[in-house]
Amino acid sequence: MADISGPALIEAADKLGRLLPHITNKVDYKVCDVSKEADVAALVEYMDAAGGVDIMFNNAGIMHADDAGE
Repeated sequence: MADISGPALIEAADKLGRLLPHITNKVDYKVCDVSKEADVAALVEYMDAAGGVDIMFNNAGIMHADDAGE
């Protein structure tokens, strides 16, 4: 998983660990600003070292406080 926010990645990792504890050691996390080509290139290079990227999609958006409920 990648996000512009390191704290958001930590929160997502914690939630994933609670929901799917058996796969948490199979998910990697990296800070990436998808609006910066250099960040995306660095993310792809980072993942190439781990065997490559099979699927990548951009799900960037704006989240409001009212949307944060679980």
